Formats: sequence, structure tokens, C-alpha cells
Amino acid sequence: MDSRGFRSKAFIAFVFLIFFVACSNRVERPAIYDRYKGQFSLILNGPEAPIHRIIFEISSVSLTREDGSTVKLTDRTVKIDSFKLKGRQIFLVEKPILPGKYTSLRMVLKNPKVFVEGKESDLVLETEEITLKVDIDIYKNQNTTLFLQWFSDASYVEDGVFEPKFEPREVLPQVARALLFVTNEGSDNVTVINRYTGKIIAIVKVGHRPLGIATGLLRPAKRIYVANSGSNTLSIIDPYNNKVEAEVPIVYGSKPVDVAVAKVSPSREIVIVANYNTDTVSFVDPARRLELDSVKVGSGPISIVVDPPVEDIIGSPFIDPEDMGAIRDYVYNFFNVYVANKNSNEISVIKVNRTRLKVEGIFNVEVDWEPVRLYMDSRRLRVLVANYGSNRLSVINVVEVMKGNIAGAVSTIVNTGTSVVDVIADPYIDRLYLLKEFPPEVIVLRTSSAVGYPRTSGVFPVVDRLLLKGKPTDFFLDPETQTLYVVNQKERVLEVIDKTSLTLKNSIPLGNSPVRVVVFSTGL
Repeated sequence: MDSRGFRSKAFIAFVFLIFFVACSNRVERPAIYDRYKGQFSLILNGPEAPIHRIIFEISSVSLTREDGSTVKLTDRTVKIDSFKLKGRQIFLVEKPILPGKYTSLRMVLKNPKVFVEGKESDLVLETEEITLKVDIDIYKNQNTTLFLQWFSDASYVEDGVFEPKFEPREVLPQVARALLFVTNEGSDNVTVINRYTGKIIAIVKVGHRPLGIATGLLRPAKRIYVANSGSNTLSIIDPYNNKVEAEVPIVYGSKPVDVAVAKVSPSREIVIVANYNTDTVSFVDPARRLELDSVKVGSGPISIVVDPPVEDIIGSPFIDPEDMGAIRDYVYNFFNVYVANKNSNEISVIKVNRTRLKVEGIFNVEVDWEPVRLYMDSRRLRVLVANYGSNRLSVINVVEVMKGNIAGAVSTIVNTGTSVVDVIADPYIDRLYLLKEFPPEVIVLRTSSAVGYPRTSGVFPVVDRLLLKGKPTDFFLDPETQTLYVVNQKERVLEVIDKTSLTLKNSIPLGNSPVRVVVFSTGL
């Protein structure tokens, strides 16, 4: 090749490199820029008992800073219906925004109508733009949520005039002691919901791409732990003020996707994190806010559970009296961590010394294709394994694992169908609940043995099912309220389902790409 040809190819390569770098910078810059921003959420509270059905559109929302400058938040048109919004909430805005003080909120309204005796009539709107005085402080890396209460009937005046009545509220009153927490991967935050009223009461900004979430076990200072897959951190949330009190870096692993909590003593707990990209599990001391160590597991660890607290195991009616002595010695000295490895179709069982917090052994149990979720049935001492790529559910006998009978610890429930993304056992009756992605549905199985599970492979009859829409990713059974909470990622809602009748009671709005839900109760 002559020198001119070489220089020509070198020049083309150089231009391509500059173009690639420029494109990369163009893509990354907004993400880096957002690190210096806060986050603002605007939620509209619907009327509690509207008399008139009033419909209008919100076509634009903006905030005005203290210096008079205006920040447009959205120009997406949202249709508001007083009857459909009865007792409910909707998101109007969720957006990164520069820190500072904001003094007014502006909205552009259009096309107001009222339905009287089934007939639609246009309403007169004297001015499309309304301005509300607010006092909002936006802080870096924090979410500020403004709740806007709409009084629909007061907005409808005589002679067909629409005078919209809104009242800004920074927080909702009468927050219950028991809360729901939902991770929103696409919003980098956690939605906090009062499970008795079904209303959002706070939004907590966490790390980038939050996925797994778990509740601490220590009273009275319980905490919420969130695995942030995009920023490689563990967020520690104080649920009593809904603030992040620490971000713990995950140094020994990459892409943390799930988290579980082990109570190692009456005054100490350890957080265990599954790191998907590095095939590792990290052990974090939340009190010291420090990652202690990590161990290698199978390929693609995606879900994690741990043995129940000692008092639950010793008090279990499902332990044979002949085994009680050996089990008691085991649980006072060790606890097991169970990790679902999606890509290697196995469950890693990690034996941890309770006093020294040292791993004393790791062994793998083969299950069916693509295990994606684990559930610890603390009452019956079983680990349920949702195998996404198989039509069989795996069941691991915790007592047999503790006795060292690994080969005889696994049984199977067959003909459950594929695409199961989660599984839950009812603590009071012999029922299993399966959550499927395709078709999206909740399936209820009736168990048949004395401990609720077969000793070998078996078929459990379907006693009920509820078809859903969208893409469900997670669910949680609240035994106190007899309610199933289903995270629907595609619909961006938390679906509230009556467990007994298997009927949909409510849909609560969530952030972008919601993933996981847990129930937090100060009384438990």
C-alpha cells in the first residue's frame, strides 16, 4: 500500500473515531447533567365524591423560579374526568429539574365540558392559563412532590362557566403506619403508598435504575434497602421520614438487581445483594454502611432470599421433633442464602457463619429453565422457585438442606405453565399464587399435602385465575389486609386485588418502568 492510501485510510479512521466519541458524548451528557439536578413530581388528587361529571384537558405545565424565569415541565395533553378520577390520583409531571426555589405553577387548560342528565355541554373558560402560588424547594439528587387537589364541583359555576379550583398540597395528611414501597427503574425513584387509603404519600429519589427492594428486620429502626443496578449502589431509606440516609457503593460486584436481609442477632442485620453482571453476591453491613465481602455464585444471579429469623424456624410446626435438635444447633450457628441463577438454571445455597459472618460453604441445586424469582415460605420452611422458561415450579425443603440432604431437598410442581415471574404462598391456607407475564394473569393453585407441598413431583389444581393487562413483574401478598399488590410495568400502575374474590379493587399510578414492591409495617 502506498503512503497516500495509508494516510487516506488513517484519516477516515480518525474521522470515524471523532464521530463515535461525539455521539457517545451526546448520549451520555444528559445523564451526567441530570446528576446535578433534583426531581419534581406533580400529582393530581381527584375529587372524593363528585356530583357532576366534568371533563377538561391539561395541555401544558410549567414552573416559575424565584428570579422570574419559566421552566416548561410538559406539553403532553392529559384528559381529566372527574368521575374516572374519583378518589384516585394521576401523575401530571415527573421530571429532572434544576435545584432552586419555585414560586408559581402554571397550567394551560382546554375544552371543558359537563355532562348533565347524560347530555354533553361545553363550558365557558374565561382564561386558558391559570397560575397557582406555590413554595417549592428543589434540591440536588432529591425528589420534591407537589400534590394538587382538584375540587371538581366547585369548579362548575352557574351559566355554564368553568372556574377550575385547585389547592396545592406538599404532603397528604394522616399518613398510616403501614406503607408500600415500589421501585421505578425508569424514574430512579421509589413510590411510597399508604396501603389503607391507596394514595401516594411520597416519592423518594434513589440511585440509577433501582430494581430489588427489601425491608429491614430490626425494631424500632427498620429501614428499606434498594439495589440500584445502574449506579452500583445500595440505597438505605428511612421510612419514618421517607428520605435516603445513605448510599452504599457496591465495589465487589456489578449490576445489583436484588436484595435480601438476614437477621444475624437481635441487634444486627446484614444485607445481601445479588450482582447480575459479575455472578457474585455481596454482603453489606448497613450499620457501618460498608460492603464487607462478596462470593462467586452461578451465572446471572437475579433473585435472593435468606433463612427466616431463628425464632420463626424454631417455632415452626413443620419440623419433625426428631430433627429439632439438629435444626436448632444449625440455626443458632448458621444461616443460608439462596440465590437464583437465571443463566445456569440452578440455585446457589450459601452457608454463612452467624457469629463470624464468614461463608463456610457454597453448593448448587439444579432446577428448571430460567429461575427468575425466589420466595421464602417462612411458615412451611420451603423456598419456591419460579422457573420462567419451564412449566414446572421447583420447591426446596429448607429443613432437608440444613440436615445436609441436598439430593432429597428438591421437589417439583408440574404443569404450572411457562413465563411465571413470581410465586407466593398463602401463610394461612394451602394456596399458591403464581404471577405470569404471558398471558398476564394471577393463578391460584390448591395444595394438597400436610405441609402444603408434595414430597415428589405433583400436579396442583387451578382453583382461580385473574387475567390482567400489560406486563406484570412482581406481586406481594399482604396478609393483614388480605390483598395482593401487583406491579404492572407496562401499565405503570400498582394493581390492588382482593385475595378472596380475586377481583381488581384499585389501580395506583407509579413511575416509569416499575419493578418491585414490598410492604413496610412499623408494627411487625
